[in-house]
Amino acid sequence: MIQAIPFQSIDKLGRVARKLLGAALIRRVSLTSQNSPYLLTLSSFSERAIPTHIPKNMVFWSDARHLQKTTYTSSKIYTATLENIIYCSQYNTILLNPFCVLKDSISTVKIPRHRFDISVHFRKTEPVAGICTVFRSFEERNFYHTLIDNIPRLFLLHHPDYQRIPEINLLYVDPLKDVEQHLLQSILPPNVKLYPVDRNRNYRIETLIFPSFLTQDYAAYLPQEYLTLLDQTVAPQRPSKKNQRIFISRAVKPHKKTRSRFILNEDALFELLAPYGFQRYYLENLSFAEQIELFYDCEYIVAAHGAGLSNLIFSPHTTVLELFPTPYVVPYFYFLCESRSHQYHYWCGAETHRDSNFSVDLDAIQHILEHDIGMQPQKVYV
Repeated sequence: MIQAIPFQSIDKLGRVARKLLGAALIRRVSLTSQNSPYLLTLSSFSERAIPTHIPKNMVFWSDARHLQKTTYTSSKIYTATLENIIYCSQYNTILLNPFCVLKDSISTVKIPRHRFDISVHFRKTEPVAGICTVFRSFEERNFYHTLIDNIPRLFLLHHPDYQRIPEINLLYVDPLKDVEQHLLQSILPPNVKLYPVDRNRNYRIETLIFPSFLTQDYAAYLPQEYLTLLDQTVAPQRPSKKNQRIFISRAVKPHKKTRSRFILNEDALFELLAPYGFQRYYLENLSFAEQIELFYDCEYIVAAHGAGLSNLIFSPHTTVLELFPTPYVVPYFYFLCESRSHQYHYWCGAETHRDSNFSVDLDAIQHILEHDIGMQPQKVYV
């Protein structure tokens, strides 16, 4: 007897098949390759070499080991004007044709080919006249990628050549996230207008100004020119109070079944930190504006590696202690601290997976606080 296969199973098999087909048939090309026919307008801070201060005993995660040098060289930062291309709003990618995706538009991180459903590339295409631009990436839902990778791309539109264009349409799928709305209204040039599109359609773009990412995988180092813009338009326009000592909790949200990089002895750690004036914060309970204020006034911060540390972009000269499950440092925020001139410290555990939950050595943390950072416990901190 032949048993009927549930529709859901057939649909799932179809999605898997389309992704495997896409992995085999879709090419990825880069604007920065030697044989690229596209003309790039390089930024003044493209491929800039910056001295680093990596501690002698710090060891980077294996995939980031190429960055462990005495000098950090920024990625190639540029804009390019592309004609008659397709914007895939489902993935926030640029297609030169349905079988060819612009690698530079995907993300700063490596996205496996099987993550893309080839049928999305053949959706109905709607024309968009005029000059357009984009800012989101495949990793649009992640707070780190939004704040550190995606939004900063728009800084390149402040180039005088683009300021002379009467109107540039910024393509995005509604709704804007809190962080996007807050930053876009502050840093967008006045001639750039929001242009909402449908996630279930592709768009044929007459002229696209493509802004590259300012960062690269494992390195959240941002150019001083962009940080100055943030200081002038987003950060509070007052002196920092330097009265916040922050411990970021990664305790599980009630609606989530899993958690990563959760500190198993978090309560004991906070009991250790409290006499030094630290307060525990759950950043998901704060609005983005509140997070900016909190980090702007931050003097010290202790946290497990996580996206919440992206807010260090708003902190002026802060001391940071980042906690890792493994014996290796995943250096995203080390490089962010370098770009912001923060004092960076770290502690590493003994787990094998970079996202494992872990316990911290309380004696080691106390030693770092008192001997490396120079803090002393106190009963009251104002």
